[in-house]
Amino acid sequence: MGLWHGISAFWWSLDAPLRAALVGATATVTASAVGVGVVVMQLRRQARNALDQLHRAEAAKLKVHLYEGIVVQCEVATNAGLDLIQYLRAFRMEMQNARTLQQLGALWTLPSARFMQMLALQQTASRSTIALVTSIERWEIIEPRLSVFQTAFNVCIHDWTTAFFGAYSPFAMRLMPAAHPHTGELLPWDLPSVSDEEKLGELASKVTDAVETAGMYIVDFQRETQNLFLGDLFPARVAPRLPMDPRLIAITLDRHKELEKHFSNATAWGRVKREAEGRVQSELDARAAAEDTSL
Repeated sequence: MGLWHGISAFWWSLDAPLRAALVGATATVTASAVGVGVVVMQLRRQARNALDQLHRAEAAKLKVHLYEGIVVQCEVATNAGLDLIQYLRAFRMEMQNARTLQQLGALWTLPSARFMQMLALQQTASRSTIALVTSIERWEIIEPRLSVFQTAFNVCIHDWTTAFFGAYSPFAMRLMPAAHPHTGELLPWDLPSVSDEEKLGELASKVTDAVETAGMYIVDFQRETQNLFLGDLFPARVAPRLPMDPRLIAITLDRHKELEKHFSNATAWGRVKREAEGRVQSELDARAAAEDTSL
């Protein structure tokens, strides 16, 4: 009370004009402080908005960059698959043409297919598709549902490598012209029998079917990633692929759970995966049991 009484007495001892000046100065200072606070708040809000806009702009650039890379990878994988398919089909077609010319008594030439060339095309096709799998793993943080394509490509790679190395390539190697390993000269070659040619076609179909399925999934992958990465930049949406055969699968992200279940339970790759996981789990259980008994 003493302090307040002293301040009050001092205040009223001042002349009225001086008191008015002090009141005006105080009001001015207070208004200035409030104004500065408002300006600071506005600047902070503008800074946040600028940072948000910068973040969105950088995110859009990253998405465009990612999609451009996906387009290149998809094109490489598609072309590599087509090269393999065309090579397998051309080999049989050349044998059929040679047989026709032989029956007509005309000159015919050996098929141009060679085993090592075919093997190189197979490796290029499988590696380019595997590259898509690793790319999905790298950017799965952007959209976890993309893992359904990783699974789908793994299914295709398993099917076509099993068909290629398990049956087709050993049989095709017997039928293809071959060169002497030291001289490079072509070894004697005769046209295979019709039954062998038909068997080759059946084995080739299992390979090409799996490669073509991978190609369809690549189309789905491009369409879904186009909507995913570019959908915020453009108003239109790319429609999903609609297979004419209802037994064929078109992959969309909104069906990822259903399709993951299908690939895991209804494919050879899923069966092999479950068997491998079961073996690993059995080994871990046996190891844990052995450690318990040793204690």
